[in-house]
Amino acid sequence: WVITRCIIWATQTSEVMGVKPTNKKVEVGYWNSHRYNKDGLIVESWSLLDNAALMQQLGLLPTKE
Repeated sequence: WVITRCIIWATQTSEVMGVKPTNKKVEVGYWNSHRYNKDGLIVESWSLLDNAALMQQLGLLPTKE
């Protein structure tokens, strides 16, 4: 297994989750897990995006105060 953590920086210029473009800048983390076989090929893959953080930055969920 190999696990990576990445961060996406983007500006919302198109509709996301039913929200019209806001031109807000967002920063969202995501994680990937890949299982490789003995030949070094990916045979299983899982991804996880921090949707709650994205929704908070777009104003769809309240933020912690």
